[in-house]
Amino acid sequence: MRRSFKPALSLGDPRKALQTLVGVLIALNLVALWFVFRPLGGSAEDLEQEARSLRTQLAQRRSVLKLVYHQGANQAALGIVVSLTNFFSCKS
Repeated sequence: MRRSFKPALSLGDPRKALQTLVGVLIALNLVALWFVFRPLGGSAEDLEQEARSLRTQLAQRRSVLKLVYHQGANQAALGIVVSLTNFFSCKS
């Protein structure tokens, strides 16, 4: 059995191949143009606004974390004081 090594897509006429190529390039240029005017992440102003919002959230969460940390440290110190007080009151 003989094998055929002809390409699966044969445009035959070079003019038709060139027209198809130009059509594909125009379509790709239109897609690129779309992304120029509508970027995936949004405009520069949108990204700046989102960054400001995220910085604000970060600052708020850090302040909450500091508050929780200091409350935990104060509770631990209070526990030590109570333990020492109980220890020395039992010795008397």
